Amino acid sequence: MYKDRKKLKAKARNIRSQMHKLDQLIKGSIIFRRMTCGKPNCKCARGELHDCVCITYKDGGKTKTIYVDKSKQAEALMMCANYKRMKVLLKDLSLVNLELVKSERSRRKDGNKK
Repeated sequence: MYKDRKKLKAKARNIRSQMHKLDQLIKGSIIFRRMTCGKPNCKCARGELHDCVCITYKDGGKTKTIYVDKSKQAEALMMCANYKRMKVLLKDLSLVNLELVKSERSRRKDGNKK
Protein backbone atom coordinates (compact mmCIF):
# COMPACT_ATOMS: atom_id res chain seq x y z
CA MET A 1 0.00 0.00 0.00
CA TYR A 2 2.89 2.39 0.78
CA LYS A 3 4.30 2.10 -2.74
CA ASP A 4 0.89 3.01 -4.16
CA ARG A 5 0.79 6.12 -1.94
CA LYS A 6 4.26 7.05 -3.07
CA LYS A 7 3.21 6.74 -6.72
CA LEU A 8 0.05 8.73 -6.08
CA LYS A 9 1.98 11.51 -4.35
CA ALA A 10 4.44 11.63 -7.25
CA LYS A 11 1.56 11.82 -9.69
CA ALA A 12 0.00 14.66 -7.70
CA ARG A 13 3.31 16.55 -7.71
CA ASN A 14 3.57 16.06 -11.47
CA ILE A 15 0.05 17.39 -12.04
CA ARG A 16 0.70 20.44 -9.83
CA SER A 17 3.90 21.07 -11.77
CA GLN A 18 1.97 21.01 -15.05
CA MET A 19 -0.60 23.39 -13.57
CA HIS A 20 2.14 25.77 -12.47
CA LYS A 21 3.58 25.88 -16.00
CA LEU A 22 0.33 27.13 -17.53
CA ASP A 23 0.38 30.83 -18.30
CA GLN A 24 -2.60 33.16 -18.58
CA LEU A 25 -6.14 31.73 -18.66
CA ILE A 26 -9.51 32.81 -20.01
CA LYS A 27 -12.70 30.99 -19.08
CA GLY A 28 -14.52 31.12 -22.38
CA SER A 29 -14.94 29.57 -25.77
CA ILE A 30 -13.34 30.65 -29.02
CA ILE A 31 -15.69 31.18 -31.92
CA PHE A 32 -14.67 31.81 -35.51
CA ARG A 33 -17.16 33.99 -37.39
CA ARG A 34 -17.59 35.37 -40.87
CA MET A 35 -19.43 38.67 -40.90
CA THR A 36 -19.95 42.05 -42.49
CA CYS A 37 -18.50 45.23 -41.06
CA GLY A 38 -21.35 47.45 -42.20
CA LYS A 39 -19.36 49.73 -44.50
CA PRO A 40 -21.30 50.10 -47.76
CA ASN A 41 -18.24 50.10 -50.04
CA CYS A 42 -16.43 47.19 -48.34
CA LYS A 43 -15.91 43.84 -50.06
CA CYS A 44 -18.11 42.24 -47.38
CA ALA A 45 -21.10 44.18 -48.73
CA ARG A 46 -20.58 42.17 -51.96
CA GLY A 47 -20.52 38.86 -50.10
CA GLU A 48 -16.80 38.47 -49.24
CA LEU A 49 -17.23 38.24 -45.48
CA HIS A 50 -14.56 39.15 -42.92
CA ASP A 51 -13.09 36.38 -40.74
CA CYS A 52 -13.05 37.23 -37.06
CA VAL A 53 -12.38 35.55 -33.76
CA CYS A 54 -14.67 35.99 -30.75
CA ILE A 55 -14.65 34.76 -27.18
CA THR A 56 -17.94 33.87 -25.54
CA TYR A 57 -18.22 33.68 -21.77
CA LYS A 58 -20.88 33.76 -19.05
CA ASP A 59 -21.42 36.88 -16.95
CA GLY A 60 -24.24 36.84 -14.42
CA GLY A 61 -25.87 33.90 -16.17
CA LYS A 62 -25.85 35.64 -19.55
CA THR A 63 -23.63 34.76 -22.49
CA LYS A 64 -21.38 37.64 -23.54
CA THR A 65 -19.31 37.88 -26.70
CA ILE A 66 -16.21 39.94 -27.30
CA TYR A 67 -14.38 40.35 -30.57
CA VAL A 68 -10.66 39.72 -30.47
CA ASP A 69 -8.31 42.06 -32.30
CA LYS A 70 -6.20 40.32 -34.94
CA SER A 71 -3.02 41.13 -33.02
CA LYS A 72 -4.38 39.33 -29.94
CA GLN A 73 -5.95 36.26 -31.57
CA ALA A 74 -3.06 33.85 -30.98
CA GLU A 75 -2.82 34.98 -27.36
CA ALA A 76 -6.59 34.55 -26.83
CA LEU A 77 -6.51 31.07 -28.36
CA MET A 78 -3.68 30.07 -26.03
CA MET A 79 -5.45 31.48 -22.97
CA CYS A 80 -8.63 29.54 -23.72
CA ALA A 81 -6.63 26.36 -24.38
CA ASN A 82 -4.77 26.88 -21.08
CA TYR A 83 -8.07 27.15 -19.22
CA LYS A 84 -9.34 23.91 -20.74
CA ARG A 85 -6.04 22.19 -19.87
CA MET A 86 -6.26 23.53 -16.30
CA LYS A 87 -9.77 22.05 -15.93
CA VAL A 88 -8.49 18.62 -16.97
CA LEU A 89 -5.50 18.84 -14.63
CA LEU A 90 -7.68 19.98 -11.75
CA LYS A 91 -10.00 17.02 -12.26
CA ASP A 92 -7.02 14.63 -12.41
CA LEU A 93 -5.47 16.11 -9.27
CA SER A 94 -8.77 15.84 -7.42
CA LEU A 95 -9.04 12.15 -8.36
CA VAL A 96 -5.47 11.45 -7.23
CA ASN A 97 -6.05 13.26 -3.94
CA LEU A 98 -9.26 11.30 -3.43
CA GLU A 99 -7.30 8.06 -3.86
CA LEU A 100 -4.74 9.30 -1.34
CA VAL A 101 -7.48 9.98 1.19
CA LYS A 102 -9.04 6.57 0.55
CA SER A 103 -5.71 4.79 0.93
CA GLU A 104 -4.99 6.61 4.21
CA ARG A 105 -8.38 5.56 5.54
CA SER A 106 -7.88 1.92 4.59
CA ARG A 107 -4.40 1.94 6.18
CA ARG A 108 -5.92 3.11 9.47
CA LYS A 109 -8.58 0.40 9.33
CA ASP A 110 -5.88 -2.20 8.89
CA GLY A 111 -4.08 -0.92 11.98
CA ASN A 112 -1.02 0.20 10.02
CA LYS A 113 -0.41 3.82 11.09
CA LYS A 114 2.75 4.65 9.17
